[in-house]
Amino acid sequence: MPLTVTITLDADTFHQGDPIVLHARIVNDGNEPVKILEPSLADITFEVGVVNVQGLRLEYLGPYSVKSMDRDAGRYLEPGEVITRDVRLDSSFDLGPGRYRVEAAYRTLNYPDVNVPFCRIRSNELTFELLSSE
Repeated sequence: MPLTVTITLDADTFHQGDPIVLHARIVNDGNEPVKILEPSLADITFEVGVVNVQGLRLEYLGPYSVKSMDRDAGRYLEPGEVITRDVRLDSSFDLGPGRYRVEAAYRTLNYPDVNVPFCRIRSNELTFELLSSE
């Protein structure tokens, strides 16, 4: 599937209490429209993982719900079209001082009766450091 997921942060060092906003960009790099399910933080169509230096993976954002959808679910992302999502890591994850690695992915899911193939499109990975507020 010709989709690309790219994530960025506004900085690579933050202090506790600072907003840490992950910017996600999903683009159709192909020459044809691609049927997608709208990326949502409320389910597993868009996932964010944060890993600390010990390798402990903090919980994905979202309740892992599976929506009830019919065959007409989703929409087409036209060639070159972009969808963006911003995720507040500081309020979505319990982060203490330390270094972290962030990864994200967009999922298309083969929900019952929906003609969308399953795939998981991983993003690039980022690292950031969270310093104490002192």
